[in-house]
Amino acid sequence: MNQRVRVREPFNGRTVGTGDVMEAFAKISADFTEWRAENDRRLAAIEASVEDESKRTAAVRITGGGKPVAGGYRNDPQARAFTRWLQTGDEQAAARVLTQINAALSSDVGPEGGFLVPDVLDGRIGDLLRNEGVQRRNATVIPNAPRNWGKLVKTGYSTTRKVGEHTTPVQSQGPSWSLISPPTGTYEAMPAVTQQLLADATFDLERDVLADIATGMSELENVDFIRGTGVNEPMGWLCPTLPGGVSRITSEADKVRAYGKVQYIPTGDAAGFVAASTTVSPSDCLVTMLHSLKTGYRSNARWVMNSLTAGVVRRWKDNDGKPLWTDSIAEDAPPLLLGRPVDFDEDMDDIGANKFPIALGDWSRAYLITDIRDTITLRDPFTTKPYVLFFVRKSIGGMPMDTNAYKVLKVATS
Repeated sequence: MNQRVRVREPFNGRTVGTGDVMEAFAKISADFTEWRAENDRRLAAIEASVEDESKRTAAVRITGGGKPVAGGYRNDPQARAFTRWLQTGDEQAAARVLTQINAALSSDVGPEGGFLVPDVLDGRIGDLLRNEGVQRRNATVIPNAPRNWGKLVKTGYSTTRKVGEHTTPVQSQGPSWSLISPPTGTYEAMPAVTQQLLADATFDLERDVLADIATGMSELENVDFIRGTGVNEPMGWLCPTLPGGVSRITSEADKVRAYGKVQYIPTGDAAGFVAASTTVSPSDCLVTMLHSLKTGYRSNARWVMNSLTAGVVRRWKDNDGKPLWTDSIAEDAPPLLLGRPVDFDEDMDDIGANKFPIALGDWSRAYLITDIRDTITLRDPFTTKPYVLFFVRKSIGGMPMDTNAYKVLKVATS
């Protein structure tokens, strides 16, 4: 028997039966199910969009731009073929894959044999190098650059003058530009892996080999980024001479110094820093150095020094007895000196006569690095059995880009 239950709705006072109630609940349940399905679809679309954007961002960060690789470097056919060749030495199989991808085997074979490292893995080498070296981490880096890569930099500005209402116009001097092309050097690394590890399917060959390459190369390139001569190697930002033997490091200020030259600030003492007294402080030269940078550079400036120099500087205090050095209060945060971050680079000079133990600058504007796209790997399973050697060559360029963007400290009286 269909027993009717009196249920009163909030507003219209209509009496409904049990069947009506069940029908209403069923409709509510159906509506909720439909809403949940639609909401799940919307969330899935949002998650897919975020994932795609993350892949594009990762591709820009790792490879310097270009088409992102679906699923990361492990799903890239070139990377898989290259890794397979590292493991087995089967050049014919790798060549077939690479030929199918590029329709031209010559684009993937080095002039001296071996294979060019695919972009996705070459980008990982650059990423590891950036983590290893202070100079690369702070500079502007151009990935996958051709050997003849160049950049226009402004070396002079238009002249202006004040005129009266009836002054005859005179043509003013326009801006001047220079084309810079970083000198390059070729770096070699030779990581070794045992045959047994290569046969182990769980062995992460890429991580091990690329980490060895980055560790070895970073030590060499970091020195060249600081004091390289520019002859068969990058020109360092502390390179002492310009082409022709002209001195690069001078006491001249920005307004009178020629493009390409670097200003030094003297410590005031021939062997180190001046002794503290009631009128002078050993830190005075650092204050002068900081404020010799123009405001646009100073806001992003970072100190560079080695650990021995830092051990001296961090003892200094101001007139009120407060340390000039502030230790970091967060993990991975650098300490501060006069409010600017400090990076430790053990390739910097120690304190000594006519040395340059400290530098300060906006390094992203001061120095340019080019990673040339010609990283070549040769596989040698014979020379040192049971090890397989991977002989890797990579060309890297570098040179100062804006010499107004940094200053160096010289241990000298003037």
